[in-house]
Amino acid sequence: MEVLVGHKENLIRISEVVHQVIDDFRRQLPQGVEATVWGDSADYIDDAVVVGESIFEQRKTDSDPITGTEAGVAKVPVATVFGVLTTVAAFFPMLLLDNPLAKAWRRIQGLARRSSLRDLTWRQSVR
Repeated sequence: MEVLVGHKENLIRISEVVHQVIDDFRRQLPQGVEATVWGDSADYIDDAVVVGESIFEQRKTDSDPITGTEAGVAKVPVATVFGVLTTVAAFFPMLLLDNPLAKAWRRIQGLARRSSLRDLTWRQSVR
């Protein structure tokens, strides 16, 4: 099942409903058959909101925006790491597709994955 979401939809609420539907569906499946949610974008949004709010609050008290941003991210390391890992995981299925559109998007998703991982490792090495 694919769930299409408009740009003004509440991703977190849609995610909750999808998980409820899948949980109900799982109860109807025979033993040994599974149903799984792939690519839950609400997880990514949750992490991004946590990190963004932390940065916003820290930058209110810090005179240097770069230092404030780094301090805000440092306060929520789990959300930061999961945000990066979710980005990497979200783009991974594109590597498995073999069609012209997927080939065009590979460059973009590759850049997103590499830059996310590089930024995470760079931040750790600076400390």
